[in-house]
Amino acid sequence: MTTARLWLASSSLPRHFTPATAVIVAVKQFVITRRQDIAFGPYLSLAAVVVIVWWVALWEGYARPMFATGGALRGAVARRLLAHDAVPEAAAGTRIGAFEIREPIGRGGMGAVFRAERVEGGFEQTVAIKRMSATDATTRERFRAEMEILARLAHPNIAQLVDGGVCADGSLYLAMEYVDGEPIDDYCERRGLGTDERIRLLLRIADALAHAHRSLVIHRDIKPSNILVRRSDGRPKLLDFGIAKLYGEAQDRELTQQGFGPMTPTYAAPEQFRAQPVTVATDIYQFGVLMYRLLSGGLPYDTPTDDPVAWARAVLEHDPLALDRARLRRSAAASAQASPVSRRGLRDLDAIVQKALKKDPAERYGAMLALIADLEAFLDGRPVAARHGGTGYRLARFVARHRWTVLAAAVAVLGLAATSLVALSQARQAREEATKLRASVDLLNAVFAAADVNAGRGGKRSLEDLLDVAAKDVVQRLDRHPELRAGMLLQVADVYASMGLPARAAPLYARSIADFRSRGERELAYTRALQRGALAAYWNGDFRQSQAWIDEAAALATGSDDATAEIRDGLHFTRWQMLRSEGRIDECREVAEHGVRNAAAAGDGVRDDLMQRALVRRGTTATDQRRYDEAERDLKQAVHLAERRFGTAHAATLKAKQALGWHYATRGDLTEGLAILEPVGEQVVEVFGKDSQEWARNQFNRANIYALAPGRWEDAVRAYLEAARVYQASTSPHFAVGGLHNAALVLAAHGRCAEAVPLFADTERHWRESQGLRNPWFKRVPADRAACELALGNIAAAQAQVARSQALYDADERGQPGYAHVLAIAADVAEAAGDRTEARRLLGQAIDLVADDPAWAERAPDSPLKTPDEALTLAQARAADERLAAGDTAPLLGVPIAHKDIFASAELPTTAGSKMLEGYRSPFDATVVARLGQAGTVTLAKLNCDEFAMGSANENSAFGAARNPWNLQSVPGGSSGGSAAAVAARLLPAATGTDTGGSIRQPASFCGVSGIKPTYGVCSRYGMIAFASSLDQAGVLARSAEDCALLLSAMSGFDERDSTSAERPPQDFVAQMLAPRADAPAARPLAGLRIGLPREFFPAALAADVNGTVRAALAEFEKLGATLVDVSLPRTELSIPVYYIIAPAEASSNLSRFDGVRYGHRAAKYADLLDMYKKSRSEGFGAEVKRRILIGTYVLSAGYYDAYYIKAQKVRTLIADDFTRAYEKCDAILTPASPSPSAPARWLRSTSASAAGSPSTTTPGPPCGSSRARCASCSTSARCTSRRGCRRRCPCRPPTPSARRGTARAIGRRATASASSTWRQVSSAASLFPFAGATRFRW
Repeated sequence: MTTARLWLASSSLPRHFTPATAVIVAVKQFVITRRQDIAFGPYLSLAAVVVIVWWVALWEGYARPMFATGGALRGAVARRLLAHDAVPEAAAGTRIGAFEIREPIGRGGMGAVFRAERVEGGFEQTVAIKRMSATDATTRERFRAEMEILARLAHPNIAQLVDGGVCADGSLYLAMEYVDGEPIDDYCERRGLGTDERIRLLLRIADALAHAHRSLVIHRDIKPSNILVRRSDGRPKLLDFGIAKLYGEAQDRELTQQGFGPMTPTYAAPEQFRAQPVTVATDIYQFGVLMYRLLSGGLPYDTPTDDPVAWARAVLEHDPLALDRARLRRSAAASAQASPVSRRGLRDLDAIVQKALKKDPAERYGAMLALIADLEAFLDGRPVAARHGGTGYRLARFVARHRWTVLAAAVAVLGLAATSLVALSQARQAREEATKLRASVDLLNAVFAAADVNAGRGGKRSLEDLLDVAAKDVVQRLDRHPELRAGMLLQVADVYASMGLPARAAPLYARSIADFRSRGERELAYTRALQRGALAAYWNGDFRQSQAWIDEAAALATGSDDATAEIRDGLHFTRWQMLRSEGRIDECREVAEHGVRNAAAAGDGVRDDLMQRALVRRGTTATDQRRYDEAERDLKQAVHLAERRFGTAHAATLKAKQALGWHYATRGDLTEGLAILEPVGEQVVEVFGKDSQEWARNQFNRANIYALAPGRWEDAVRAYLEAARVYQASTSPHFAVGGLHNAALVLAAHGRCAEAVPLFADTERHWRESQGLRNPWFKRVPADRAACELALGNIAAAQAQVARSQALYDADERGQPGYAHVLAIAADVAEAAGDRTEARRLLGQAIDLVADDPAWAERAPDSPLKTPDEALTLAQARAADERLAAGDTAPLLGVPIAHKDIFASAELPTTAGSKMLEGYRSPFDATVVARLGQAGTVTLAKLNCDEFAMGSANENSAFGAARNPWNLQSVPGGSSGGSAAAVAARLLPAATGTDTGGSIRQPASFCGVSGIKPTYGVCSRYGMIAFASSLDQAGVLARSAEDCALLLSAMSGFDERDSTSAERPPQDFVAQMLAPRADAPAARPLAGLRIGLPREFFPAALAADVNGTVRAALAEFEKLGATLVDVSLPRTELSIPVYYIIAPAEASSNLSRFDGVRYGHRAAKYADLLDMYKKSRSEGFGAEVKRRILIGTYVLSAGYYDAYYIKAQKVRTLIADDFTRAYEKCDAILTPASPSPSAPARWLRSTSASAAGSPSTTTPGPPCGSSRARCASCSTSARCTSRRGCRRRCPCRPPTPSARRGTARAIGRRATASASSTWRQVSSAASLFPFAGATRFRW
């Protein structure tokens, strides 16, 4: 047998293969392979001759004339030869993929089927595994084709594909949905089903085949054993697509040679015996045989089925027996039961079956839908198309369908008899209605009795208690009225669902659906029950049942009426929820758009309601995709529609506001998000209660904001845990995963790892228990737990958790950017374990994953653990490491910097030091930020500044004042004081700033660092929040002029997005600065340089210290060869009034956009739109900004515009002319940056003023008793301004560590803990964050 199989599988198969040649070759091969068994040779040869003669006679005399095409019977012989050892065996306990074999179920020519249990994946599942050998290419191709076919079929009456693959021994397997049932013919016989029940079962199978045909799949093997009816609910399931084919693909010649074609001969169509192409008509013929079997109890031909040749002749030449003849034949058999077909409509059924069994495929039904239409017409008593009946036939069908009406008309003619019949019929109907009404009244009485406080139940009953009573009584009291019970169960389930209690609603929906099905109803109420049950099943965690009900409801919801449109909207919502929980956002967008189109096409009565829900879904999806403008538009429109339709306290309004609040939080507007979500939370409690899904959602969204808001992380933990409690207790336990995970992340971020570890464990347990949470985001949970274990010093536990997290990711997911998070934690664990080589390897992999997908930062889910400064810094540092290792020698590569909080950046919040923009996150980077990032710099943080750059002491920030690191009681200057203080305190080597009227140069002077404001237009202003557009310019603060030149070279250049950018090529300012002057000797490198000294900048009021320092610098320039030239800038005294007219005027215009509508803070309470403008700007802007807006508005107002603003512009031109004339005499102009040193901080000035005004005190002198002190290092003088002890300090010495820590606190909330902790991390790990590439920076 094995030899024959091998021979038949070879490529030398004869073209005209016959059974005789098969036997000859088989025997010949057997003798050749067994020639050592000499004793059996003669007997074997004799037996072979006998068999050959018999087969040759049979073939030549009978079979060959009939099978003129030559390919059918030879396959039968091959099939018989191959049948016994083509199927691999598998004992109980054998592992196949993720499953373990329990017992065999069946066996066929193409494989064996086993019942198996899942042993991997964290959940239980029973499947049917079909296993087949892969000895030839044909079998492997069929295996691939069957998987492709099953994968494209999703229908409630088709067994679903679960898994597939190759076993360890090379055999192939398919894991299918396990159907605990029995063949459809046995099911019908055992239960004694009538004609209508059998036809309804056939209609379900026909619908499944129609679905397969729409998917271009032809089954080709329809028979009772391939249709199992589940014992639990009576649902038929179509199985075994092993020989199915895709419509239009080439005829499978090799598979055809393995039997009577790919078929079961008893149910095969004529074209299969003729080896002709199969089509949809082939399935219709086989379905006709199945119908014949179920309706008559026999087969359509009176021919023995054990003689394949005779059966084939009958199929090709004989007409099928009529159903009534089959009845007679079956009743004549002594052992036969009565035929299942009733006399009613026998001729109609026979016509349907006979049309399906036509020999010519063209004469059969053109499609399965036509056959379904005829079967449904039979059930409804309508004429069937297969009969081709005349007027008499149609009249008979009409009478049968409307027998009461016809009878009433006939009896009316007869007179009194008809009246009596009608009266009796009405009396019977009245009794039935009275019985139903009595049952309904009894039910209501039971519910009201349950609410009676005098009935001894201890006080008021809640609505939930009453619903529990109602649900129980509906089941018990209406047991004899399923048609009434189905509707009432649906009503009670709807109330549960509206209260946010899907766990209680889901079983009631299931019972209602079962009642509808028991009556064979497929009307609107049944479709609505399917739709709502699908949503409840989803929230209850039964994702498979939810999907099945969605598919069934979608097939029924095809009407154009308003009720059907509402059902479709509900199906869109459930699909959208399922896709979003899996992180499939692009598919969510498609479903959301379908919902909007469905709403737009609905009638006037429901259009607004459906559109409101659809806009919430589309807006939420747009937020997920970071399309914030679209999202805000949709969500605001949804809120407006809901308020207009339902009012402010309706459930739809609250849900829309929840979505809008979450949107604001996601885009970084924390204040606006809380302003919506907190009052909505109070309404949610009133409407839904604290055990509802809406309350859990409200808590979760608020927790997301608390986690990012300063000082509210503990509120975030409480809110996350409250959301998890609600989900666990009363609605959907599996949705507790998000709350538990985020609470653990927040605790871990704030050093509470001991409390976070058990929450991580609970998160993973819930995630594994739910089959529906397929979002790969949760696969990182063990890795997050590993980070906590590592922080607690449990290295072994951390290693185990990291390994578990890595094992959850499959090969494809390990190539996604999200896996970089796990790799980074694994690297930390490896380094803690002492394996630095492995740590570097893992970090390299993580960087490669993120680098391959630049959009990852935009697509990655938000996390409350995210500390943007640290995460961004370390990622950029690792990237710099990689570039350095690759030989990149860019001068700024790896240099840490920070940006003034006036530059927009996508990775960090941008506030401009104002409450107006608190929490705002820009969707793009400013050009300066982007260019420095491209140069390889590493961003540590954002730096404090005066609000909207308005100030000269950095005391106008909404987040606190910055201090001078040389003296914490002095100001650092402004508005770029945070940048100057950070550089002076050695927190970083350089920082960006902006200068409008001295905002870089003055802070640099106060803090003892270098700063440069380049010529207007050199650096792009794109992405820089505007104060005064004609004056603002980006610049740099660093330790030296050379460092400033390095950064300025990287950030300057033309930018087409900035209309004020100068069109000039990039410049190397370092090279220009270091290039020797022409004809200048080495000893006097500045020879020929003329330095102008404007006399107006050296008045008598100039502070002596400042004047002395400037003069000392001039002396050094003279030593280097420069020449000092006196120049005049006569209009200098007009500069300040001109500045304070032009700058506020432009500021009032630029800041008008922050109105609480389009940008910025919005007041929580207001009466109308104008009131909202006033309150929002009053609350959002600080005092200095308000003053300048008032001044600017005044000078731009009618009647003052010419007198102030136009005149100031004219004077500005005159001042510029003064500089032009001065430059005719000199090459550079040198002036003091400030007429006096740094002033005391505001709180110190207010203290001094109070003391000076007190009658009992006088203004104190210097605390040390001397106004001057000598520096021990350089012998220069330094003024002591401390009032808490003398702390003399000279600029020749850096600040002490304590001063640096104080400065870090003073720089602002974005440069405090985040910047300093990040700096400590990177500075202590030279291998992780090398600065070797920044050799020019003075550290």
